[in-house]
Amino acid sequence: MILPAEWSLFLEQLQNFESAAFAAYSLEEISKDHLDASAQAILNDFKAAPRRHSWLLGRAALYNLSSISKLNFNEIALTKFPSPIISLSHTDALAVAVACPAGAQLGVGLDVQSHREIPLKSLRLFLTSNELKSFEGFQEEDKQQKALLIWTQKEAVFKATPQNDNVLLSAFELNDLGSLENNASFLAGGLSYRVKSWIFSKVTISVAFCVGDKVL
Repeated sequence: MILPAEWSLFLEQLQNFESAAFAAYSLEEISKDHLDASAQAILNDFKAAPRRHSWLLGRAALYNLSSISKLNFNEIALTKFPSPIISLSHTDALAVAVACPAGAQLGVGLDVQSHREIPLKSLRLFLTSNELKSFEGFQEEDKQQKALLIWTQKEAVFKATPQNDNVLLSAFELNDLGSLENNASFLAGGLSYRVKSWIFSKVTISVAFCVGDKVL
């Protein structure tokens, strides 16, 4: 789902974008032997096989993250999102975790999406009126790739937002629509974001850092 060379590039550019950040991924579920009683109890509450798979895949990425850091796996395995220091995202076959425990951000957000078509009619559900006008300026052959890129950026920004209950993706506006490196703002005021994205062979990844009320 992600090639070794792609992951190396992701790590290098993530560090250049935010020096305090680091990341890990997994293509396989975590062994249940690594789960303590609290994590096992959460797993047992999931009755549907796809939900159990995604949760175990995500814990595997968190386990790998703990192995390259001082983060305690038993603690981060139970992380309630949104978190000021960790974010997690997955497809059916890939889970990625990003952490920034030494950063000054208010929140970290990550989104990973397999390449797929997004119905362009759905753009009105997550773009602002300004963004919709900008999107119409893209070449027709670029619109699907741009739509998925923008979706991942909006999702990452949403996940980086503290107390994001009942907040819509259209509540955020990207400063440079379609750009791989971006800034965003919460239209209700008070929050700004730094965003970085990667378009790889099979997946698109976006990471966002909420930096409070700084003007970017």
